[in-house]
Amino acid sequence: MSHENINFLLKKNQRRRKYNRKRKNKFVKYLFILALMFTIPIMTIAISNSQEVNNISELEHEALSRKVEFNRLPETDETLQERMLILKNIIKDSRGTEEAQIAYWDLADLYLDSYDEPQIDLAISTLEEFLRNYPNSDWSVHFKLKLLDLYGDKNPKKTQLKNQLLKDNSLPSSLRSYLN
Repeated sequence: MSHENINFLLKKNQRRRKYNRKRKNKFVKYLFILALMFTIPIMTIAISNSQEVNNISELEHEALSRKVEFNRLPETDETLQERMLILKNIIKDSRGTEEAQIAYWDLADLYLDSYDEPQIDLAISTLEEFLRNYPNSDWSVHFKLKLLDLYGDKNPKKTQLKNQLLKDNSLPSSLRSYLN
């Protein structure tokens, strides 16, 4: 092979590598843009979810500190109103947190256990409010069962709630047989 042929082949090879490099760079750019197109919306969702999680954890923290305050108060008639106010504030200010859901339960218990005459109507309205605000909560079945006990035999809501519980697949079979 002559020197000219070798130079020609080398130049041809260089041109091919340069062309392939450009093509490869275009492909990499295309992949990068494509990745950005999919990543930016996901990152935006992740950031907003992260902000919501931070917000909930702040609410959860505040609710927990109020719960500590609640637990420090002695269970006396003098502190009853203060304890109820703390629970109502947890419910109102920490909406969406586990502590707010538990505060509904504790408030209903206060209405039932802290008065000489149990405040059944207030307890029922508290439990019903919980079910309106948190219909898909993990605690829903517990609240419904407690409501079932509080409803009188003549209350039409009792039959409706009982039927609703029997349709609930998450209800353990032992409770299902108890309801029948």
